[in-house]
Parts: sequence; C-alpha cells; structure tokens
Amino acid sequence: MLDQAAYVSVRVHLSGVFNGSPFQDDFQFSRLWQRNENGAWQVIAGQATVVQALAHPPS
Repeated sequence: MLDQAAYVSVRVHLSGVFNGSPFQDDFQFSRLWQRNENGAWQVIAGQATVVQALAHPPS
C-alpha cells in the first residue's frame, strides 16, 4: 500500500459458460485502488490476462 493507493494482483482458475460456450482458463487479475475524496476505495486501473496453467497447482 502506498499512502492512499494499493495494488492487488491475483491468479485464479476459472471455468464456466460464456455466450453459450464452455471455457476453462487461468487468469491473472491486477487492480490499482485509490481512496477518493470521501475516503472510499475505488478502482482506478485494472487488467485481466489469460495465462498458462500451472504445472503443479499450489495446495
């Protein structure tokens, strides 16, 4: 966390159905959060990327 901002990065495995087509992928999500003038946290930047599946998922 940097003063009034925080960077969050997570990696997840998602599966489901999108527009009628099943999917299953690993994703990396990043978000940059900042406190606004009212003191509430809001996302000011973000990204999502499909990444290569881990050979041995963490337990």
